[in-house]
Amino acid sequence: MNRATNSLICASLALACLAGCQKKEEAPAAGPAEQVGRKLDQAAAKIAPEVNRLGEKAGQALQDAGKKMQGKAEEAQQRDRENEKAKQPDNPRQ
Repeated sequence: MNRATNSLICASLALACLAGCQKKEEAPAAGPAEQVGRKLDQAAAKIAPEVNRLGEKAGQALQDAGKKMQGKAEEAQQRDRENEKAKQPDNPRQ
């Protein structure tokens, strides 16, 4: 590399370093909407585990209810079969 290219690279690096050292402007205070949003986020984070637990509990209750319904349906089918069988006349032996 020639001397001009080296000088250009060094100058660019120096400017980049100085730009990184500039004093940052302080962020303005959060507005009312942002404050409310943060509070909503915090509240949601607090209740999320409880909501998940309740969802799992409701899901388990639905599964249990489904099993009971299936059992009752099977019992009803068995009764229907027995009633149909009882209605049929006995086949006489020949």
